[in-house]
Amino acid sequence: MTQASSTMRVRPQTRARLRELAEGEGRSVPDLLDELVERAEDRRMLDQHNAAMNRLRENPDAWAAWKTEIDAWDATLMDGLRDL
Repeated sequence: MTQASSTMRVRPQTRARLRELAEGEGRSVPDLLDELVERAEDRRMLDQHNAAMNRLRENPDAWAAWKTEIDAWDATLMDGLRDL
């Protein structure tokens, strides 16, 4: 099944680099771009999470409440069940 596509302007050196990366992995440039976009989205989500955790740490009361909740959840890991 053919997927819809569109044209996007990139610098010639970027196009060459994308082609080289894709060929080195034995796949198409569109597939490589899909993965790169997914990685960028994942990175942004992790950066946002880390920023939120840093803000949480700056508030001692909020941090203590969060740690208390995490400790309660961690206690469920010692439920006597073996790892599957």
